[in-house]
Amino acid sequence: MTALKEDTQANKPAEATEYSASPVAFDERKMKRKWAVVMNGRNFLMAMDGKQGKFGFYQTFFLEADAAHDAEMTVVAKIRKDDALRAVTRNPKNDPPTLHLDEIKELADFDGIKRMVSGKAFYSEDDERKTSNQRPNRTVAPRGRGATSG
Repeated sequence: MTALKEDTQANKPAEATEYSASPVAFDERKMKRKWAVVMNGRNFLMAMDGKQGKFGFYQTFFLEADAAHDAEMTVVAKIRKDDALRAVTRNPKNDPPTLHLDEIKELADFDGIKRMVSGKAFYSEDDERKTSNQRPNRTVAPRGRGATSG
């Protein structure tokens, strides 16, 4: 296939020059979409601050991918390959840690993003369980909206 077809007629203007591009070349030029992905790691058995327990974490990634699913799978692979995290995780095979997609958003650009990967924000799941056992979950209607007098 000819990439450039030159006009040999002297009376045709230069703008009439024809260009052809194969569909493969067009696909290769396609721009990837930009994503912000927040992952929640749960059930990580590790020692932190001298205390062993179950911990979770949140971590944000900014990356380019063709689709949301591709962005999510890329981030999951990166976390699974995190040697530092693997070195401190002590889960037995019958109680593995898990990764959960917390949030994914498509972005117009990466303006203002200083780091493409945030650090992990850890929290104690043991403390979370104690707190949730002390206070039952309940839904309270805000005052003035659907509240009944009585």
